[in-house]
Amino acid sequence: MANSGESEVSTSELAKILGKTARWINELTREGVLVQTGRGKYPLAESVQRYVEHLKKQYEEVGGIDYAFEKAAHERAKREKAEIELAAMRGQMHRGEDIAAVMNDMVGGFRAKMLGLPSKVAPQLVGKTETPVILAILTQEVHDSLSELSDYDPRTFLAASEDYVEVDDDEDSG
Repeated sequence: MANSGESEVSTSELAKILGKTARWINELTREGVLVQTGRGKYPLAESVQRYVEHLKKQYEEVGGIDYAFEKAAHERAKREKAEIELAAMRGQMHRGEDIAAVMNDMVGGFRAKMLGLPSKVAPQLVGKTETPVILAILTQEVHDSLSELSDYDPRTFLAASEDYVEVDDDEDSG
């Protein structure tokens, strides 16, 4: 109810003040956002305050900042970052630049062996005329070169990492 000194306005006047239509004012009245003091009469100050509160609620529902949600999202991101860092320290995950360094060394070594293959094998093939003998020599050298690529050792990646820390599994379970 309006105070005795508070001015009252009609539906059309309130609509004009709020920049809306009379139909819209009636809808907000049905929803309980606005309260009439009599048929088609509204307390001006209270109606404006109720309208502002209504807008605040709508803002929070559709796009306002929910600080509890934002805080939870921030904490979740911090936890995920800590889990990633811990996995890297334990050697369970490797940084891209560490993988690139190890793989570049590995492929570089393989490339060098393959490029050196002709000069290494040519002297062995001098005077050989039987295809099976030549084939066996070439096959053996290719296999030797390829074996370097198959010598995967996860510790090679750990040695390249600045983050890796040796963790005793017994300490971790306590």
